[in-house]
Amino acid sequence: MRQILTFLFLLFSIPAAFAGPLDRPPPSGAKVVRASTLVLPPNGASSNLFVPSRGTVTFDYAVEPGKTVRFGILTNAQFQQASSGHKVSGPPLMSAVLSGGGSKSIVLERGTYAVAFFPNAPSTRLSYRATYRR
Repeated sequence: MRQILTFLFLLFSIPAAFAGPLDRPPPSGAKVVRASTLVLPPNGASSNLFVPSRGTVTFDYAVEPGKTVRFGILTNAQFQQASSGHKVSGPPLMSAVLSGGGSKSIVLERGTYAVAFFPNAPSTRLSYRATYRR
């Protein structure tokens, strides 16, 4: 019986620990511009992010326990260069290794950006929410 209770405790506590910063509401006055939960394939994933005017974009994230994800933000021009097999001019606007749960913020100008995620292991689960605040 004790083993069953321990198993149930662990089973139900893992999702709560996994969600972390995503359980909190977005900052006051912030607008959610993108949110997703996905299982990253070995070669990663990317998506577009439109920023309506200069402002702070905050990424709240939760990475599957024991795994890491390389996170980057590229300008649309840099993403086009990378997509066509050319060398990207200049460094990414943001580059970080994500693990556990947390937040990253950056001030961006109006425009469309590419947000990329590359896992260190296949089938890595990631949840994230991007909020924008002027």
